[in-house]
Amino acid sequence: MKVVHLSTYYNKGGAAKAHFRIHNQLKQLGVDSQFLVRNSNGSHFEDVQLLNPKKSRLSRLIERNRSKSLSKELDCYPQRLLPGKELFSDDRTSDKHGFVRQLKDADIVQLNWVAGFIDYQSFFKNVNSSRSKVVWRLADMNPFTGGCHFSEGCQKFEKSCGSCPTLGSDNDRDLSFEILRRKVEAMNRLAEEKLTIVCVSDWMMDNVRRSRVFRKFECKKITTGVNVELFRPRDKALLRKKHGIAVDKKVVLFVADRGHIRRRKGWNYVSDICEKLQTQPTVLTVLIGTDECNLSEADKALVLHTGEIGSPKTIAEFYALADAFVYTGIDDNLPNTVLEAMASGLVVFSFNTGGVPDVVEDGINGYLFTKGDVGALASKLKDFLVVEDQDSSISLNARHRIVESFSAESEGRSYLELYQTLLGTG
Repeated sequence: MKVVHLSTYYNKGGAAKAHFRIHNQLKQLGVDSQFLVRNSNGSHFEDVQLLNPKKSRLSRLIERNRSKSLSKELDCYPQRLLPGKELFSDDRTSDKHGFVRQLKDADIVQLNWVAGFIDYQSFFKNVNSSRSKVVWRLADMNPFTGGCHFSEGCQKFEKSCGSCPTLGSDNDRDLSFEILRRKVEAMNRLAEEKLTIVCVSDWMMDNVRRSRVFRKFECKKITTGVNVELFRPRDKALLRKKHGIAVDKKVVLFVADRGHIRRRKGWNYVSDICEKLQTQPTVLTVLIGTDECNLSEADKALVLHTGEIGSPKTIAEFYALADAFVYTGIDDNLPNTVLEAMASGLVVFSFNTGGVPDVVEDGINGYLFTKGDVGALASKLKDFLVVEDQDSSISLNARHRIVESFSAESEGRSYLELYQTLLGTG
């Protein structure tokens, strides 16, 4: 069995890292698995193949002109670039066919986050005439919307996009309308048995089944896996000493990247929570990521902002030295950070949104709150932090939940079983 994975990146963003983890698990199971990316993001890894097809001078010229044309269409919608707006991606690419030859021997082609990588019309036309089966693991909603990566409550993808709030458009036949139309056309031409959709959460499955693009295709649920050996409970005192954090502090952890750019990340709630924790000087809030918060000077004294941490080992240590993890996203699939925190034995405080309820059971292995109800979340968090001798059952239940149902090993086996079923070898 030969599997080729397609991903725009391999080391940028949680979706790409999750996909690369699946690739590694499959290799450990003896699968001939290859990982093909469009962008290396300035990094090199020997197990990744960078898309670099040979092109004639004419092909390069055509590609440059097509790229300019696509950019010109997007530039008609400058409001999409306003702070807080969701990412928006076209279904077309400047290079339609450059990498298709690299897939000719694949039994399975697995897609993940492929915005800017595959051109729907040409890619799926080639899939239809090939022997390959395609498995598409959905990291966000972009594959079945008119361009947005999260619809933020908009349901137009069920019928017809247009007057797109992400584009700031009031035209019913705008770019989002055309993108969804082209996606529907491409999927209508594709034989049902050629594509299987994989969702990591019930929330995503519900959206897929209502979508105009994917509703005819089989949809499977395979949850995201976590490296439970890397993310695990450890000696808090030793780790706090290593990172210069007082042993007697109660540590609350936030992890986010580019949260200030995407409104759905809920990063604006972080400063509100920090302000409410200000009355408890024994509490230290740790912020991991590139994002800054609008904190008062008083709040800053109780906050450690580490900046971006590139080492997975170091991130795992920060999870393990903390007492609680807070997730403030208001529209998401199944966040890696929540899974990693629970695997580390942390008590998670999160809004009841997206795929989070698939893993967090309120009062059993964490706490859930109505979307946007910062007051309730902060109140419960404060009550939790003032108790000296914490009931360890929630922490133990969190770890148990991940080990039993969300390990990277079980995720890899689930994909292998799906491939074998699709190929009739299981």
